[in-house]
Amino acid sequence: MTNEFDAALILLREAGVRIDGGGLADLAMTLPDGTNRVAQVKVMLRSPSPSVLRNHNHGGPHLYIVQTASSAIREAAFEGAIDLIVLKPPTVILDGEPLLTTVNPATPSTAPRGPKPWGRLAAERILVLSGEPVRQVEIAAAAGMSQQATSKALKTLGKLVHFGRNDGWSAPDREKLIEHWLETYPGPGGLTSYWYGLDPVPSQARQAITIAQELEAEPLLSGDMAADLIAPWRHPAKTRIYLRQAVDFTGVGFSPATPEEATLVATIPADKTLWGTAAIGKSRSLPTADPVVVLWDLLRETGPDAPEAASHVRRTIIDLPDMLHR
Repeated sequence: MTNEFDAALILLREAGVRIDGGGLADLAMTLPDGTNRVAQVKVMLRSPSPSVLRNHNHGGPHLYIVQTASSAIREAAFEGAIDLIVLKPPTVILDGEPLLTTVNPATPSTAPRGPKPWGRLAAERILVLSGEPVRQVEIAAAAGMSQQATSKALKTLGKLVHFGRNDGWSAPDREKLIEHWLETYPGPGGLTSYWYGLDPVPSQARQAITIAQELEAEPLLSGDMAADLIAPWRHPAKTRIYLRQAVDFTGVGFSPATPEEATLVATIPADKTLWGTAAIGKSRSLPTADPVVVLWDLLRETGPDAPEAASHVRRTIIDLPDMLHR
């Protein structure tokens, strides 16, 4: 039931809840008002009966994750007897407070909705990284789109891209295209957890990668550590990692931390194209996101030398004729 759990984590993020640690067994959270809450997680395909709710309601808060909710489980959640996440329609009720819900018409969501153009943005990254024209079928496969959708998306970029009938798509000016991508990328979205470790950052990165691979979370390194593999410049200060699903890092020496204290930042991104563009890139000693994503993360790192390190990665991307296969 990891798919349901991952979807629930995304809803928690949308509701303004920060995940401090834990996993499928229990979850440590910080609510929007700053309250800390640890709940035992129960992922269920259907709403439990009232008798089951009564039997489970012992030993601290219980967080139920269900596809759809009965009136009984909603009532129990609004009474504060349980915590509740409903996938359809999206609902988050914690400690009796509706943080994300369509049930109460008096509190409609005003956040802008609509799908992000992940596929087009992935296609742009591919063309930035390639010094040679790329066939449309290859772009479509990596970006997770049909060939027709790929063609339509790239045509919206106007003169930033060029299509050759015999050889495929290319970027006449890769520097202009990377600038356009950096200005328009909304970030990977999703849910982020923060961890602190005592070991040197490179060791932390290897530990995090190893346990995430063992749990089949398909980790991708980004930020400082990935930049050090692509274009070494500064001593990495933090490990940033993308995951397919939540991983509990306490077993390898990490503890939950605040964003300011964290030495490991783990994100389950809404942008699933990160794996497609990473897969077609150059193989490195540790699995990394593609260099353009690494650059985006590096631009948001702290430290006086972070901008210079980002500039170094950017020059490396542009100066090498083909970052995808070199």
